[in-house]
Amino acid sequence: MNDNNKQQTIVGGALGNIINRLNTRPVFRDVLLAALGLLLAFFLFSVFLNIYTRHGDAQIVPDIIGKIANEELEDLLDDRSLRLYVADCTYIKGMAPLQVIEQDPPPLSKAKSGRKIYVTINAVEPPLTVFPDITDVSLHNAQMTLNNLGLDVAETVYVPDIAKDAVLYFEMDGQRIKPGASIHKGSKITLFVGDGKGNTEIKVPDLIGMQYTKALFTLRGSGLNVGQIFKDEDVYDATQGFVYKQSPAPDATGLVILNAGDAINLYIQKDPVFEDEILDTATTTDSVPAAPAANSAADTANKKPAAAPKNTENKDDDDFF
Repeated sequence: MNDNNKQQTIVGGALGNIINRLNTRPVFRDVLLAALGLLLAFFLFSVFLNIYTRHGDAQIVPDIIGKIANEELEDLLDDRSLRLYVADCTYIKGMAPLQVIEQDPPPLSKAKSGRKIYVTINAVEPPLTVFPDITDVSLHNAQMTLNNLGLDVAETVYVPDIAKDAVLYFEMDGQRIKPGASIHKGSKITLFVGDGKGNTEIKVPDLIGMQYTKALFTLRGSGLNVGQIFKDEDVYDATQGFVYKQSPAPDATGLVILNAGDAINLYIQKDPVFEDEILDTATTTDSVPAAPAANSAADTANKKPAAAPKNTENKDDDDFF
């Protein structure tokens, strides 16, 4: 008997012994069959898992941040067996509508074929906000309030009104806005603000000869303000002095017109002002012609301290004292 026949005889005898033992020992047989079954199941599961998870099939995720989420972007991802999925939408001023802000997975990472690329895009329209009531609010505070709400102050227009730098009303696209209206963030607002002067035309009042306190009362009653105050050297308290000159000067003709809020400069002396002083100051004021100033002085003569009238018959100038 050759060597091959001997080996086959030995193997056959060993298998026969194993089969005989399995037949005589059922428990051992069951354990062996269970082990073989587990090995087979593990092998089949590994094969199935590799097929299902596409093991080794990976794509490089492109950088799509800043691109517009449209059909062109979908085609770009589809060429790489990837899919576009919009997960969130927000609004960032200055970015184009539908522009990609974030993506997941990140750029240049690896992803399986068919993987969804989750993106956050910029909204087509900005969100709405409630327009605040900023009427009569100062320009600075109104600008801060609007900026905090995401609104832009496109233009500031000054209109005649005595409320300087106070917001009077507001417009968007040429239409007035009511407080409480819902408008989109990023809208451009035009503010109309008072210029502090108003549109009321006021004739220059005649203050010459008045005590300072009375002149101040007259100005305020006319909607005017006191400008600079020039005191003579012997005047220590302007409130006790008298106005002997003003700028602009009184104008009986009505040619000199002021707006509400304008100021008049006052020149103060210690003693009351008499008629001859009124005529002198009126004719030497640069802003008003001599003739109208004389007429104005004549009108104000009745309001000054009593003075002896000139004797026109004798042509002698009497002393007013």
